[in-house]
Amino acid sequence: MTSSKHEESQRGFTLLELALVVSFIAIMVVIAIDRMWTLRSEAEKASVMQVVGSLRSALGLQMAKKVVDGGIRAIVELEGANPMDMLGVKPSRYIGEVTQESEVQIEPGDWYFVTSSRHLIYRLQFPEGFQSEIGDPPRLRLKIQLEYDDNNKNGRRDAHERVSGLDIYAVDEFTWPGFAH
Repeated sequence: MTSSKHEESQRGFTLLELALVVSFIAIMVVIAIDRMWTLRSEAEKASVMQVVGSLRSALGLQMAKKVVDGGIRAIVELEGANPMDMLGVKPSRYIGEVTQESEVQIEPGDWYFVTSSRHLIYRLQFPEGFQSEIGDPPRLRLKIQLEYDDNNKNGRRDAHERVSGLDIYAVDEFTWPGFAH
């Protein structure tokens, strides 16, 4: 009698049990893929925010040097500069300066500086949730601009208006949920 119980315990999975296990594993795989899909966009946003933060820090150091060397008006020279030139270590996906966007093959995830427009551009790899007025391909365009007192509200800096600093601004309005700018 004990051998009969032993034989029953050695039978293995029934077809129903096997189907349940396979279904459970399939559901877990779908959930994991969905979560990883979301995480890749979040990781890209975090990476872009880290690069922009590094650029702002480097810009602050360059401004301080210019002010020490030549006063606050000396920082005007930095407006429109390539902020990547201020970094000690550039992002691995920075492909350099180009005259026009159309002159080189730009892949999603690349950073580049367009000398004709003075824009630093990041081409999004995972644009889920990103919306901008510039359309396809989805990209973030940044530029170093002066901060000044626009006393006459004409939208440009006149010689008599006080310069207060520089910052990196988005050229185009955009929304990217979770991106602090």
